[in-house]
Amino acid sequence: MNNNIKWTTGKIIDLEYFLSQDKDTNLNDEERIKKRDRDIYLNNIYPKGVTSRRQMLLMWLEAMKKSHFDNISIYSANRKNLQNGKTEDVSLFIGDVYEEFLTILKIVFIFAGFMAGVSLCLTFFSYTGRQPLNVSYFFTLVLFPQICLLALLAASFFISKFNTIHRTGLFPYPLAGLIIENIFMAVSRRVVRKLSVEKRDAFLSAVGVIRHGEQVYGFLFFYPIFIVMQVFGMAFNVGVLLSTLFRVLFFDTAFGWQSTLQISPQIVAKIVKIAALPWGWLLPSGVGFPNIDQIVGSRIILKESIYSLTTNDLVSWWPFLSLCVLFYGFLPRFIMFIAGKLLLERSLEEQNFDHAACSNLIERMVKADAVVKADAVVKADAAEIKQQAVADIKPISNSDITNNRDAYVQHEIKPSI
Repeated sequence: MNNNIKWTTGKIIDLEYFLSQDKDTNLNDEERIKKRDRDIYLNNIYPKGVTSRRQMLLMWLEAMKKSHFDNISIYSANRKNLQNGKTEDVSLFIGDVYEEFLTILKIVFIFAGFMAGVSLCLTFFSYTGRQPLNVSYFFTLVLFPQICLLALLAASFFISKFNTIHRTGLFPYPLAGLIIENIFMAVSRRVVRKLSVEKRDAFLSAVGVIRHGEQVYGFLFFYPIFIVMQVFGMAFNVGVLLSTLFRVLFFDTAFGWQSTLQISPQIVAKIVKIAALPWGWLLPSGVGFPNIDQIVGSRIILKESIYSLTTNDLVSWWPFLSLCVLFYGFLPRFIMFIAGKLLLERSLEEQNFDHAACSNLIERMVKADAVVKADAVVKADAAEIKQQAVADIKPISNSDITNNRDAYVQHEIKPSI
């Protein structure tokens, strides 16, 4: 088997699709399924010496997809072959459709996230020149919701480590899985209509793994959704960051701060310094974040006009805002994106496929081997016993025969007294 072929979420959905088709079968179909699985094992798996449960199931799946390419594939589409430029028919299985759906969903989320970030910044940067832009609005609209979501996610992971509550109830797994499942079903509606009743039931059962798969596969089907969410978050922050830099570079934009609470500039300076810790060692006060004098000079007081504020103080905020978006918006999403990728790979590697349907499939493939091996052992033991019995027989010489005959004759002619 090609070692480059590995398990993916799409292949697992295909596996569930085929297993679901084999569930409701009559006696005749059961015998046919046993013969089919046994033939796949003898022709594709046994000759290659594969004994791993994971590899056996993967080879069985590839054999099933290959042998049923025309009559079990759920979707046929015209694809253009890039090598010869010709259009050819390509049959796709449900797992292939799911993986392509996730790819398209990522592209859509990249566009949607980027446009959401740009639109939000356009709303914030509606600068008329009469009043500086309040940086408090920027934090409230852009960064505060993201920081809250990160804190909630971190708390969920922390609590789940102690198993105090059900893990999948902490995450937006049921809700997000339900949304993705409904979108996927809406996209696949045209495909479902063309399926027979049996295949439609198997299709729905396989799709249900996306939302209910945590019972068998753990977080395996949560990670693709988690990754898509991080793609949206990264695109959103890129949109915010580029919009901010575009506004600063090409327009005269002034920033300031104000609050109805009686907050002193010293408190604001401490908050800003703490927020700038990730980059403060490289970009010091006055460069990477405003210093106390710039904070005092950029305070917006309603009774005073903008003309009382200096330009150097008003423009000191944009590096701080941009770096906050980078370090508290984009980088956490990027780290979680990489972590989601790694956790997905790890979850795929840790799947044992030990639930009932897979165990029955393995039994159908290899049970006959156990019977054959048992018969061979019995025959070998019988042959060994026979051989040992023959070896234990002592050869009889001619003298032994003569002596035994003379003794017998004497016993027969001995007179009675």
